[in-house]
Amino acid sequence: MSLSLACLLGLGLARHAICQATPHEAVTAIERAFRRSTKPRELTDARHTALRTTRGIDTREVATALLQAYTNLELEAFPIVQKRQRILLSDNGERLQALRDEYQEQHRMQDEILEQLTAMKSPEALDVLQDALTKKRLPLRLRIIGARAAASRIDSKSAKRLAKSLPGLLLVLEGAKSLERSGREFAPVALDALGHADPIARVAAIHALETICVPESIEALIAFLESDAAHATKVEAARALCILTGFELGVSPVSWRAWLAKEGRAYVEGKKRLGEGKPGAGAKQDGAYYFGIPLDRSSILFVHDNSLSMNQKHGDGSRLQASVKELERALDSLGEDQRFNIVLLANRVWAFEESQVQATKKNIARAKDWLRYQPVELGTAIHNALEAAFVLAGRGAHDRYYEPEIDTIFLLTDGLPTPYLGRGRNRGADGPRRVESVDDILRGVDRWNAFDRITIHTILIGGRARRNSPAERDPSAFLAELAKQNGGRFERIEPAKTAKKDAKRE
Repeated sequence: MSLSLACLLGLGLARHAICQATPHEAVTAIERAFRRSTKPRELTDARHTALRTTRGIDTREVATALLQAYTNLELEAFPIVQKRQRILLSDNGERLQALRDEYQEQHRMQDEILEQLTAMKSPEALDVLQDALTKKRLPLRLRIIGARAAASRIDSKSAKRLAKSLPGLLLVLEGAKSLERSGREFAPVALDALGHADPIARVAAIHALETICVPESIEALIAFLESDAAHATKVEAARALCILTGFELGVSPVSWRAWLAKEGRAYVEGKKRLGEGKPGAGAKQDGAYYFGIPLDRSSILFVHDNSLSMNQKHGDGSRLQASVKELERALDSLGEDQRFNIVLLANRVWAFEESQVQATKKNIARAKDWLRYQPVELGTAIHNALEAAFVLAGRGAHDRYYEPEIDTIFLLTDGLPTPYLGRGRNRGADGPRRVESVDDILRGVDRWNAFDRITIHTILIGGRARRNSPAERDPSAFLAELAKQNGGRFERIEPAKTAKKDAKRE
């Protein structure tokens, strides 16, 4: 065995830790460490060592080895993840935490592999990533990486050729979206896709246009609002117009045409920068809002914090009283053509219903009655709550050929997430002593929401970090990033702000 290969495999040669592996040795280490195993924990150290050796090696062989390593990790973790997701809404937390501990290391290594693959720029490595597009058995996130790699290389002619099939079109649009403003050469493909027969393609085109920010998209999206497309798809177009222009005019093409004639020409002519607005689609006069965020989409899931700290004072009452009051108002404002559900979180996670329900008067009355009798408990299991939300969203959250059952998640909480609290673990005399890694939650949501089909809005009620607290102890930083990562808005609710809204309504 060569000296550098010994270093790779961590065989106790610490004095030679600075040695550099050759590409061949790095590939050998990856293949050995990431072989399929029934006891993956025994390989953890060797796997981390192998991944360290591939950093900065930008070759076809290393890219291929990393793709296979990621796939093997997926196969190891998948049955554990499936078992966990089946009990997310029924377990008190202990089994959930044990199952998560089993696969968490695999997921973290997968994230590291994705970072290395994303950093590869050599033509031969990009060839491997682009080839991943055609391999349907590869995990979804690898194919998305392939789409982004392809988007950085293909020209507009190649994009049009790929777009002749629905799978090719969706991958081109995903790649264009990932390039943001640099993806403007794909605008013709996205504009053409607005008229595609498949609604999934139309929504993907809208999402691409809202990120590549070309002036031509303004009139095209307004024209889309005048089409016979489904209302839910028009809401997506109105949301894109809001992001592009900063104006919230709802789905009315008349309102948008009037805006275009009066002040929109500056945007169409490129005199004003596009893409500076916040996500939203509802016209200001619509009145359907939840803590200032429009309730303008068709299937909404409210994820609500029912931890003990929600009993803390907020204005004339408690955080819980203020948030439940606002949630009841939000439910009352939903139209009967909309669907909703509620997930509550503390140390465990539980739901109003097993799936989304129509916003009928009867269902809203049932939900409000249910809310009034729910307990508050120790703990803030945000990771489990969001994972449960994506389980409720169904196959469409991660399969481009299916519509998700949920299009919008509202997460309301008063603080940072905590790990599972059981049998004295992580518990002090006055409650939990440490918080869960917010990076793990952000990475988890990135995994669950791979196609960005579900918008996540976040609301912090109270919960201000103590003076001089480190950034990682500030819940607003985490919640703002979670919303930004998933096309949503972040709102901080203080007692004075809540009282002002109540006075306006009265």
